Amino acid sequence: MRNATLGKILSKITKGMVVAIALTAIVFVHGASAKTDEERANFRNVQAGGMGKNVLYRSAHPARPTDSGNTARAKAANKLMQAHGIQAVLNFADTDSDLKSNFKKVGATPSTYYYMGLYEKGKVRPSYMRGPGKSTRNSSYRKKIATAMKFFTTNEGPYLIHCVIGRDRTGITIEILLDLMGGTLRLHTRGLG
Repeated sequence: MRNATLGKILSKITKGMVVAIALTAIVFVHGASAKTDEERANFRNVQAGGMGKNVLYRSAHPARPTDSGNTARAKAANKLMQAHGIQAVLNFADTDSDLKSNFKKVGATPSTYYYMGLYEKGKVRPSYMRGPGKSTRNSSYRKKIATAMKFFTTNEGPYLIHCVIGRDRTGITIEILLDLMGGTLRLHTRGLG
């Protein structure tokens, strides 16, 4: 795909994207009310349009404790990554040094923490980006997303995209991918839950 085409797609936020991002915020179950690891980690398979089952996943950060220091959400996401055989990860929450710091906060080592093992193998791309808003309308933001997504073309899946909670930066990126794969509004909203 040519960059010009991707730029046109990234410069438009479709009705499907807006609705799906709003639904993502509603679907996310917070902290103590989560009944399963999937809810706790906001971990979901994304399947819509031409995107097959068990190819792409989204989640909360697999190594970042909550603001209160709780590591349950991160550890649940890490466990689910391993269970689903995730092989490449786009991290929209961290710089490289932030990610290394987060690994320390959850007590990770490459041999005991799946996400850190992928990082050590070069299968995690830390791509810090500010959350959605005015920054998404400038060309620098669009170029960052395009560059980050190219990472998937050089790695085998299944793939995971995450930010801190897995709904804003992750949601926009998922919606772009779903649009590229031929998703419709009905498929977008089904792919969220």
